[in-house]
Amino acid sequence: YRAPLWIWYQAGDHIRASRAREQQQQQPGMVSRTNICVGMEWYRVPCSLFVSDVADIKWIDAGFDGQLPAAFEATNVTHQPFNDRNKGDSSRFVTDVALQCDYIIDLWETNAVIQSYDVQQYAVVHKMPFLDRSATHSGIFRSFYIPMISDMRVVYGDYVFLERK
Repeated sequence: YRAPLWIWYQAGDHIRASRAREQQQQQPGMVSRTNICVGMEWYRVPCSLFVSDVADIKWIDAGFDGQLPAAFEATNVTHQPFNDRNKGDSSRFVTDVALQCDYIIDLWETNAVIQSYDVQQYAVVHKMPFLDRSATHSGIFRSFYIPMISDMRVVYGDYVFLERK
């Protein structure tokens, strides 16, 4: 269950290290912000806490049709198109994943087909096992870890942090 937090923490560290290498090769201040894109795992984004100093979080259209978070503007005004019906807004999604997403954080479940981006264009930087809820059928083992028994009954997917090649 710790995979999302661990992956986001690792993402921040990786981007900071990459940025430090780029700054050594370029003039200081020339390194632009990067984008981390998230698809169906949008609700597991803890916040931008781990990456707010180096990256922006963007959304991939992966089938969710509700209201998504928007970038913080101010406490007294908003220009984002919010609504009270939880109705989706297509302006929140990136228009070209390959060009706009420097990194992707996603959950690769066992039998899932990824259609929202081209996996071949990205390399796995970090991955961590994460319970595959659709392939693990026993509710008790989805809820509680029982040593020596759970590993035989639980199916894991990979929570991944990807970098564009």
